[in-house]
Amino acid sequence: MNIYENFTNMYQVNKTIRMGLKPICKTDENIAKFLEEDKERSEKYKIAKKIIDKENRAFIEDRLKDFSISGLDEYLELLKQKKDITKIQKKMRDEISKQLKGFPQFDSKYKFQYITDKEDTEILEYFKKFTTFFTGFNSNRENVYSKEDISTSIGHRIIHENLPKFISNFRILNKAIEALGTGKINEDFKNNEINVTVEELNKIDYFNKVLTQSGIDLYNNLIGILNQNINLYNQQQKVKKNKIGKLETLHKQILSEKDKVSFIEEFAEDNQLLKCIDEYFKEKSCLINVDLKNLLENIDTYSLNGIFIKNDKSLKNISIYLYKDWGYISNLINEEYDYKHKNKVKDDKYYEKRKKAIDKIKYFSIGYIDELLKDKNVPMVECYFKEKINLVVKEFIDYLNKFNEYKFTNELKTDEIAVEIIKNLCDSIKDVQEIVKPLIVIENDKDDSFYGEINYIWDELNKFNKIYNMVRNYLTKKDYIDEKIRLTFNNPQLLGGWSYKKEADYSSFILKDNKYYYLAIMNPNSKSKLKDLKKPENDGDTIYKMKYFQASDPAKSIPNLMVINGKTEKKNGRKDNDGENRELERLRNEYLPIEINEIRKNKAYLRSSSNFSNEALVKYIDYYKERVKEYFNEIDFKFKETCEYKQFNEFAEDVNLQAYQISFIEVSKKYIKSLIDDNKIYLFKIYNKDFSKYSKGTPNLHTLYFKMLFDKENLENPIYKLSGNAEMFFRKGNLDLDKTTIHHANQPINNKNPNNRKKQSVFKYDIIKNRRYTVDKFALHMSITTNFQVYENKNVNETVNRALKYCDDIYAIGIDRGERNLLYACVVNSRGEIVKQVPLNFVCNTDYHQLLAKREEERMNSRKNWKIIDNIKNLKEGYLSQAIHIITDLMVEYNAVLVLEDLNFRFKEKRMKFEKSVYQKFEKMLIDKLNFLVDKKLDKNANGGLFNAYQLTEKFTSFKDMKNQNGIVFYIPAWMTSKIDPVTGFTNLFYIKYESIEKSKEFFGKFKSIKFNKVDNYFEFEFDYNDFTDRAQGTRSKWTVCSFGPRIEGFRNPEKNNKWDSREIDITEKIKKLLDDYNISLDEDIQAQIMDINTKDFFEKLIKYFKLVLQMRNSKTGTDIDYIISPVRNKQNEFFDSRKKNEKLPMDADANGAYNIARKGLMFIDIIKETEDKDLKMPKLFIKNKDWLNYVQKSDL
Repeated sequence: MNIYENFTNMYQVNKTIRMGLKPICKTDENIAKFLEEDKERSEKYKIAKKIIDKENRAFIEDRLKDFSISGLDEYLELLKQKKDITKIQKKMRDEISKQLKGFPQFDSKYKFQYITDKEDTEILEYFKKFTTFFTGFNSNRENVYSKEDISTSIGHRIIHENLPKFISNFRILNKAIEALGTGKINEDFKNNEINVTVEELNKIDYFNKVLTQSGIDLYNNLIGILNQNINLYNQQQKVKKNKIGKLETLHKQILSEKDKVSFIEEFAEDNQLLKCIDEYFKEKSCLINVDLKNLLENIDTYSLNGIFIKNDKSLKNISIYLYKDWGYISNLINEEYDYKHKNKVKDDKYYEKRKKAIDKIKYFSIGYIDELLKDKNVPMVECYFKEKINLVVKEFIDYLNKFNEYKFTNELKTDEIAVEIIKNLCDSIKDVQEIVKPLIVIENDKDDSFYGEINYIWDELNKFNKIYNMVRNYLTKKDYIDEKIRLTFNNPQLLGGWSYKKEADYSSFILKDNKYYYLAIMNPNSKSKLKDLKKPENDGDTIYKMKYFQASDPAKSIPNLMVINGKTEKKNGRKDNDGENRELERLRNEYLPIEINEIRKNKAYLRSSSNFSNEALVKYIDYYKERVKEYFNEIDFKFKETCEYKQFNEFAEDVNLQAYQISFIEVSKKYIKSLIDDNKIYLFKIYNKDFSKYSKGTPNLHTLYFKMLFDKENLENPIYKLSGNAEMFFRKGNLDLDKTTIHHANQPINNKNPNNRKKQSVFKYDIIKNRRYTVDKFALHMSITTNFQVYENKNVNETVNRALKYCDDIYAIGIDRGERNLLYACVVNSRGEIVKQVPLNFVCNTDYHQLLAKREEERMNSRKNWKIIDNIKNLKEGYLSQAIHIITDLMVEYNAVLVLEDLNFRFKEKRMKFEKSVYQKFEKMLIDKLNFLVDKKLDKNANGGLFNAYQLTEKFTSFKDMKNQNGIVFYIPAWMTSKIDPVTGFTNLFYIKYESIEKSKEFFGKFKSIKFNKVDNYFEFEFDYNDFTDRAQGTRSKWTVCSFGPRIEGFRNPEKNNKWDSREIDITEKIKKLLDDYNISLDEDIQAQIMDINTKDFFEKLIKYFKLVLQMRNSKTGTDIDYIISPVRNKQNEFFDSRKKNEKLPMDADANGAYNIARKGLMFIDIIKETEDKDLKMPKLFIKNKDWLNYVQKSDL
């Protein structure tokens, strides 16, 4: 049974096809004026966005100036009690979002209230007819007013950023009031003409005054005055503990005016860049090499219990720097937790609970960590900041001196020394930021003096981020610009549709001859005169013009059709204020036949109604058949017999389908030519490489979809529908030939692909790198609908599950996102036997693994040296497209389901060849492909052909929505798919770590036996998992693991700057030597002798070696070595070893992952087969760890 046969014509899919355009005849020269106008419009669009944001800023100011957030006292109390504030934060964001309803959206409805400047209003007036330009911009601004907790929203800025800062200032304010007195402070406020008292400032209610930018400015001004007073006070204090910390300023409101440098989007020339850097460092260098240096050098003079470090990679970085062990501090924190819970059983649940508890802690104080380090004879944590700041500041001063001394004369981009000097200086600021960043926390118990200084410095350093990005972008900018402009030909409705009745409105129509299709654009001043084109004078003068007819959603019009004065008319009525359309109801009562009106009122034509009758449905459809024919009299409807329609909606959809018609009429080619010459129309050949006479192979899908739109068979029964809302774009050629690489004709050129046997090629034409940017380019984006005849969406998941339930011969393809392979596919049959293993590094005669690694290395070097970075995005997408093609071919070939790991789970435990975003791209591209899967080589009417594309997944919405299934694609929990013996099902369920001698003895004492097998020369450890953990309950628990075969050990290599490295070891010999060093005889009871040892070093090594015995996956850094070796003998008395390359078993570690992923997919199918038919829409696809272990272990019973 081919389960795919059921998966055609499931639902409609909207697509955008992209075609090139070539100007014909005089078109190129005639449109120059319009191109200039559209270029100007594109530039004015950028200005218009800034003007709209002026409106936004004024709107925010107006709506929030008298607004008060409720619950501030409650929020403050929750903070004091250290309780959860998530709910009240959400409530506050909701209030703010509600207050900001009716925010500016540049469309035909919104009336600007705050823009009065004449130039601004002229710009907005200029776009009044072109509001569709702002669709994306409006969508982006919706996020600003969102009630969700997103960093770009006003609610987030107020509640999650400014409110904590405002409250944090209270404690310092109280100290300042106590030290300085309210009279002195208020007098200073008054002298600065500020009508606010410090008493007001120190109350939570005042926060409602700082919601707007004007309120924030006033508050920050007050903070500035207070900080000046605090600074003067501190200068008089000889004892540090008497000093007062600085108050923090609030963040600017979202969309507020930025600092002066932020007004510059990009540098225009070298001097502007150099001046910007020079000004910044003249102003800020003292802040770094004096203020920050002094602060961190003297960090231990502050309260270290009030200075915090983020609980993130910061702890690892400090550990590596101070202790050469990334987990040193983390291990101490874990040990402290264990000590506090010493009476708890140390099983898997305990360690999971410990991890969650520690991960929940956002920050650790330096004082707390120092306490853990006490008596360890190692440096305290503050030493990291003291030492690092000296190193970094020294580098900063060196780089700043080099910048000041260098004579910048040449063009910066071509002066490698200049680029290096600028880069090193800018990078040194990033290095400074990296030191400060771990200390920036939101914590009530922090040392105010220290954080008053460090927060101010951090804010000033962050201002450099914008400069850094601008400098880097300027110096690495490519020699060409990819930006394109949208063309309108001065008509906001251009290409808004194709209806022949509205060609003048949309200024466009399509022509064709025997070879090509053409897009004709009408001159807006002539379009009204082009309604009727001349007929051809003879056969040689014939070109064909598309006549497109699409009634505007006729199905919705049907109930509004009625006979008035002997003529069928459509009446829409008018809704009253309460939403009722009484006018339409009156018209229906007056003009519908009594019987039809009664059927309508009683809903007797609806199958869902209790009044339904088949006779009423037939009468109702017959009546509206006549109305439709009369009203849409241009269409030759061919309706089915009325009794064949099962419901009224089916009839209405039939009207919709037949209301779409395309035909071609003959017009004069000579006349078209004259219109071009007379500047009345502009003609473009619709073109891509598949239309070239040199084109070889099968056309791409965009070409095939385009051709299907006008295919005779398709027009008779539309599968592909040409929709409205096309767009036209133009990109000016902007790459000078002298700035790119040209391989001249008839000259040998080296092939990039190292796997190509032919090392050089010769072409009869010039090969120009980035040639597409050297010439002007026009493009057409056309919207189409596929499966147009489908009017009712089918549930893909349910259809898939029904097919799987009643199909006995099902294959599964597991895809592993590997460590040595970009992707790996494994096909298994319904019995779980491997049919095919497909590593997907090597695709289309190209080793993408090698190619991507090389490109990534080149990009890293370019990034480090600030050279122009070649685009890797297209290479990655090219690989994914090719890999997906292979995968979908395998799916169809084997009639298989596809099984992937749950993306979120897997990225927590694996090192990937691609970053997470690329794998999400892979899944998105895969799902989009399976939405409408076409085999270009099949007959168009065959299953999987152009007219019967497979639809194997639901439409993509989000990764969260997919859960465990999207059609034929299943997402399995990836627990124990890679590091498991594929034959015996053995996997390591221990949680092993050296804690103490006593704990180690307890661990090894639980083994049934520890022996040395002299015959086979390996150690045997016999145990029952149930003596150690409950993770094996309900599964095979008794095992004997052996030190058979080599293992690859990871270690920090001192010869490679303490970086991770790997080496192969003979684990049996390692254990032998350890036992021999401690005089343990292999001929006597090894376990009993182990119990007599009381040395830490012994047990640390023994635990390390035992972990290596259990280690099944062995990978060698920097190589393709990656194999699985099992420590357990199977029933054939063999140890599984993937290096043996048995095609019936996984041939490497990634293959093992793919194999087990596929087997978990088979478990899902078993669940589906046991599910009742009524529940197939959402079967309970869940695999317990116990069930998985039993499944894989049964094969070795």
